[in-house]
Amino acid sequence: MEDGLNYLDEKERQNTIDEVVSRQVGLSHLITFDGYDVCEQVRLSALSKFHVTLLKAMCSHFEIPNKTREVKASLLNKPRNMVDECSTTPIPPNI
Repeated sequence: MEDGLNYLDEKERQNTIDEVVSRQVGLSHLITFDGYDVCEQVRLSALSKFHVTLLKAMCSHFEIPNKTREVKASLLNKPRNMVDECSTTPIPPNI
């Protein structure tokens, strides 16, 4: 139980740090991964250029469930679904 509380405290601290850094560098939102603006990558339909390994790492980073042997097409939809609610980026229809 205490480990769970420590994890939540650490997660809250990390979220606070992310918000402060984002304000200081002028980011409009926090959906970034490995230097990529995920919303922009979805908007430009550029995620298909990412390797499966990177897509799986992105899912893990954002705590999006994925299967060990998941195909690329399925992995591409996960970040897209995540940013569907992002108010800063209009998302094109699924191609």
